[in-house]
Amino acid sequence: MLQWTCLRVFECPAVGSPDAMVSVFERPLGNLALPSEAEAVAGETFYHLFSPERFDKGDRAIVCHDEHTVIGYTWLSFKDLWVSECHLFLSLAEDEAVTYDAFVFPQHRGRGLYAGIESAALAEARNHGRRRVITFVESRNVSSLKTQLRLGKTLAMSLYSIQFFNRFSLHWATGRPLASRFYK
Repeated sequence: MLQWTCLRVFECPAVGSPDAMVSVFERPLGNLALPSEAEAVAGETFYHLFSPERFDKGDRAIVCHDEHTVIGYTWLSFKDLWVSECHLFLSLAEDEAVTYDAFVFPQHRGRGLYAGIESAALAEARNHGRRRVITFVESRNVSSLKTQLRLGKTLAMSLYSIQFFNRFSLHWATGRPLASRFYK
């Protein structure tokens, strides 16, 4: 079996501001609930928002909410991160952070909520002494690619991965190198 992936890696300065509808969580979201439509969202798992696994590593959940219901979120990490899409680790430079696994519920898309989530994530990164935030998007996710560009992020590199029979892999990148690096 052959599987290929192309990730587009973006970076931007860690300059943002808090948003009234967005909160930074350092612990599982005990006081918020998912909307009733969450079960109908194919391919998404919201388990990590309510489990200590990612929080125990120091990751933050940046969550947009309305009253006590989650509308959207992204994760912010300051440590090495496994990038399952390309079967590589991302080793962050000391002054960088990474956002990953962003999601806005379909009924709330098109209202600019992700911009508020991302801005709060950038502010949180800056509060932790990070000058730059990187993120990655699978190349077939055209909507997310457009969103990253609309938010003013810079396309830094494209990372290509080919997996052979889940045993062998080939990886290469085009673009300019980051202070952070991907490794196997």
